[in-house]
Amino acid sequence: MFGPVLRGEKCTLRPPRKEEAEAYIGWFKDLDVIRYTLQVGPMSIWQEEDFIKRMAEEPNAISWIVEVEGRPVGWTGVGGIHWRNGNGEGGIVIGEKSLWRRGIATEAIALRTRFCFRELNLHKIRTRVYMENEASKRALMKAATCSTGSSARRPSATAAITTSGAARSFVRTGSALSGTSRRRSGCPESNQSSKSRRSPAD
Repeated sequence: MFGPVLRGEKCTLRPPRKEEAEAYIGWFKDLDVIRYTLQVGPMSIWQEEDFIKRMAEEPNAISWIVEVEGRPVGWTGVGGIHWRNGNGEGGIVIGEKSLWRRGIATEAIALRTRFCFRELNLHKIRTRVYMENEASKRALMKAATCSTGSSARRPSATAAITTSGAARSFVRTGSALSGTSRRRSGCPESNQSSKSRRSPAD
């Protein structure tokens, strides 16, 4: 499914649009953009359009396009949602390299996380990050401190080192709500590795 429009100071999260498929494909032609993602290269136009359609119909994932000044610049979402346990795995990629290290990924992660905690009743979002992806780790840690809003329940960030099957190390960063009852990365500024082909630099 696609998430609703969420507005921040630096970016807006909104549903993907089929007519923008060419722009999305362009991001994944850049090796720097896909370096820390599970993406191996760009899709064809029909594959991209089919991907958009499937994501719209996926009941256990929520996706947004990251928009800056009226144009799409990246993607973010949470996949593999386990509704009963209230958790999922986050991902983000900022495809426009001219916008890296401007805090856009950090704000997008915060907007996404706040919505998932408050409106979807998730309480934990995990994101896997390659150890060498320092920008993503910074973006995630910063976003974890600004996803609090006015709620008395404050999200906290924890990190643990695990290993992938490809002999590369990951840091797993999780955002979780403390308290009792509230029940999908890597781009150089916001690129994290997740289960999605688009996983999530700032």
